[in-house]
Amino acid sequence: MGTTCTYKPTGMPLEQFFIECGVLHWSSDLPYSYRVLSSAYKMPAFYAAIERIHKETGERVVWAAVIKITQLHSRDRYNFCYKDMDESMGPYYYDCPAKILDLLTPTDNEHANKWRAHCRENIEVAKERKKSLAPGVVLRYGDQRFTVIDKLPHGHLKVRSECGAVYRMRPGQVRDSSIEAMKDTASSTMATMIQRQLKAA
Repeated sequence: MGTTCTYKPTGMPLEQFFIECGVLHWSSDLPYSYRVLSSAYKMPAFYAAIERIHKETGERVVWAAVIKITQLHSRDRYNFCYKDMDESMGPYYYDCPAKILDLLTPTDNEHANKWRAHCRENIEVAKERKKSLAPGVVLRYGDQRFTVIDKLPHGHLKVRSECGAVYRMRPGQVRDSSIEAMKDTASSTMATMIQRQLKAA
């Protein structure tokens, strides 16, 4: 299915929007009943665990919906674009939270299992990376180097550039950066600099 562009009222929760516009709403005439068990938005995709129960047999399946989102100018008539998919399509978006993955029932679909495994790997990598982003770690983002000063809420980092400017690094920028190891010969000097930075921050 292609991308759909429409109007989304400002402030409307994504789950509510997708239910009201029909993406996550199914006819009561179907042999199955559906409901959203949990959902989350991790830019640029919306993830949801969908429960499907056969009305006669009671067979229960929980699968993952993945919806790519592009938000345009809030004043535009068509200010919101989305492309709805499910895990069996092997979507290239792997930031589904563990709270949703944990709800999914086993499946024989190869694409879905690969997608779930990739999401699990990303969660573990993110955990290890979060542990390693202590004050003093040097990150390379693009062609610039930044020293971590402090961890901030919601995955942000307070960093200092090589020229001394202090910035807030967003989670997406943190993910796109690489960690550079400090030289042993400069570790003591770097440690002193870090302490000065922390006191000045």
